[in-house]
Amino acid sequence: MASGPGKEIRLRTTRMAFFAVLFVLAALGARRAAAESYDTPLSHREVDLGRVPGSHAHARLTCDNYPSFMVKELDLGEEGAAWFAIVPSRPGHAPACTRARSAAEKLIRSRDWCGYFAGVKTNYVFLSACDAHNAGLDFAVYDARTGKRIFEDTAFDSMTGGVQFRRTPEGGLILTYTRVALFDCTLPAQKDVCWNRIRGQLGLADADAPQCIAYEKQMTGTVVAYPVEAALTATPSIHAVPGPVRCWPPE
Repeated sequence: MASGPGKEIRLRTTRMAFFAVLFVLAALGARRAAAESYDTPLSHREVDLGRVPGSHAHARLTCDNYPSFMVKELDLGEEGAAWFAIVPSRPGHAPACTRARSAAEKLIRSRDWCGYFAGVKTNYVFLSACDAHNAGLDFAVYDARTGKRIFEDTAFDSMTGGVQFRRTPEGGLILTYTRVALFDCTLPAQKDVCWNRIRGQLGLADADAPQCIAYEKQMTGTVVAYPVEAALTATPSIHAVPGPVRCWPPE
């Protein structure tokens, strides 16, 4: 493996970029402290199902019970859960926390979504992705009543606030988060052209071009983080809201 001053400089630059991005994430996440977070489950249970055949890992089943349904997650020690199940229930009658599945359960397999259970808000089940990329983490929203995925996007992960919520006067649910988007133009090198393209696509017409952080001369592309709201309606939509816009190079 190569070593020497060049490698040390690259490693030091990578560390500086990492901490710079963390600083930005913390600043963006702090303003969401007053928003609602996920619902607290009525009960939470974890069951050790024993060792997975051919592996040192243990299979674990996690069950989170809510007023009208339970969310089960089966972890076989691999990247992402093996499956998730949304189990209908009645108030006061929690379903059994068992690996066996009934016909009424709505199944989400790992091939449909690689990730983990994140939480529940009203009748919506949120799953996070297996891995973060460009300082963002994909998430998906499933309707617990149908088991269908209705929305997905990329946001900062839970250590900086992640997805938060607010209610509309009519009782609807609005997601608030800092969205992460990737562009192939390089903002520090092509400021006017690149920024006009970015703000046009993202609906940031009144925003000034941000000062990007952690770039080296040879880096190309632009990651943009900006605050948005998304309404969980029959046709979910995303729109930008006032707030800080930040940028840095792709991974």
